[in-house]
Amino acid sequence: MSDDEINVGEGGRSSVKLARTSKGETTYEVKVYDDDPDAATATATRLYEELTARYHPDLATGGAR
Repeated sequence: MSDDEINVGEGGRSSVKLARTSKGETTYEVKVYDDDPDAATATATRLYEELTARYHPDLATGGAR
């Protein structure tokens, strides 16, 4: 991780971490917490797909993997 790392949310809350590697590639980590596991999965999947489409369009599939 580099100095470009951004954290949103901490302490058991949902969060998205964006970082830039030394090669200039954007990496991301999505953590979603919800009492309903299905809702958490749906939200995490949506965020992952949005981030993949934005930062890695060559990998975007438009659906869950």
